[in-house]
Amino acid sequence: MPENAVAKSFWGKIHLHSATALFHFDKGEVVQKLLHQLKYKDNKEVGLLLGSLLANEIKDAGGYSDVDCIIPVPLHKKKLSVRGYNQSELIAEGMAATWQVQVSTDLLIRKKNTDSQTRKSRFMRFENVDKVFALDNEDVYRDKHILIVDDVITTGATIVACAEAFDHIPGCKISVASIAFAHS
Repeated sequence: MPENAVAKSFWGKIHLHSATALFHFDKGEVVQKLLHQLKYKDNKEVGLLLGSLLANEIKDAGGYSDVDCIIPVPLHKKKLSVRGYNQSELIAEGMAATWQVQVSTDLLIRKKNTDSQTRKSRFMRFENVDKVFALDNEDVYRDKHILIVDDVITTGATIVACAEAFDHIPGCKISVASIAFAHS
């Protein structure tokens, strides 16, 4: 995996084929405001646009050219019904439209409704999402390159929990992409 700050944040936690983010996340900056519009203000077009920008930025990068399927980090059905949409799914759809790659929203399942990660410590974030995700049909992922997409990577706890669901599948490669990386 190429060395970058996002990739390094996962070293020793989970094996990833590639990992990247479009922007560095800083409080009060434009990226935070855009993601806030997407996540809390029902501005779905922002997600599609950011997904398209991310796809265009990394499409020729080594490590992403053979992606078979894009999987947005799933929301629990209760949170999805409150918000009405999954912001990571919109980002994934923007990427898929640019790459002509399928988005899968029903095979990686969030089994448990967890509290928001926003105000949790690093340790509490990992504990909060431990064993939260499961696969509906593991055979679909055999010998596939899966791209997990999220809006922001902070500690990486959610991505690690998602990636662990794929860990034992023969030939499955996992890559990660997000709009922003907030690692200190």
